[in-house]
Amino acid sequence: MASPTSSQQPRRLAELRVDEIADYLTTRDTAIIPVGATEQHGRHLPLGVDAMTAIAVAEDAAAQTGVIVTPPVWFGWSPHHMGFAGTVTLRPETLTHLIEDLGSSLLHHGFRRIIVVNGHRLANLPPLAIAATRLRADTGAAVVVADLAHLAQPEYAHWAQTVGTFIGHADGYETGHMLHLHPDLVDASAVPEDAAPAHPQSLRTIDPSIASTRAAWWPSTEAELVASGDGSSGRPSWGDAERGETLHRAMVRDLVELIGQVEGFAVEVRRPEAPR
Repeated sequence: MASPTSSQQPRRLAELRVDEIADYLTTRDTAIIPVGATEQHGRHLPLGVDAMTAIAVAEDAAAQTGVIVTPPVWFGWSPHHMGFAGTVTLRPETLTHLIEDLGSSLLHHGFRRIIVVNGHRLANLPPLAIAATRLRADTGAAVVVADLAHLAQPEYAHWAQTVGTFIGHADGYETGHMLHLHPDLVDASAVPEDAAPAHPQSLRTIDPSIASTRAAWWPSTEAELVASGDGSSGRPSWGDAERGETLHRAMVRDLVELIGQVEGFAVEVRRPEAPR
């Protein structure tokens, strides 16, 4: 699923042959794993938003840098969205173990640097961070988690200040991103004019679009999200394809920079056993 921004084809692990992987590992040792979720995104966006955006950013960065990108993980930790039809959730420990197994498999073959690109924002970060920490501690490999809400911070902050928006769910950022990547999957007639605030209290959430460290992680429950209405928040109506393209390019820009930093980081890897 390549995005319209790609100028080259990314090197996808699943499309390469054994000899091609072996050749790659003689000169490069980095792999990107896109991770998202399959969960409700209001009535105007498809359930796969988090995975689709992670795939697109990962593949565009992979195309620019020549690194390999693996098949995506389409499911994440989404218990708070289970009140809406179609949402699928993993247990957090399942997601942690899944990333550990994927990472161990790659490291077993000679990859030494893994970047997990997370499209599910804050919710996936605890299980992904645990997996990355364990892999690094056990093997010495460079294992890094890049979150789409923490890339492109200048762009997030600009719109927070000039538009008066913030990071919510199925918000203007996600709506614009999808209008750029997959406009055919967006129901423009169902975009809410204004959604319920995601964090009316100043200390309610960790929002990278707000220039403040006065924040806390305040999880939502399934019942709270159902009671809030259509499951969206954060002014979806201001998102458009132009803003979405700007945001996407900024995310790719920052991920490309991160790849360079990770590849410049010295590692001594202890080859793990394959998961059994």
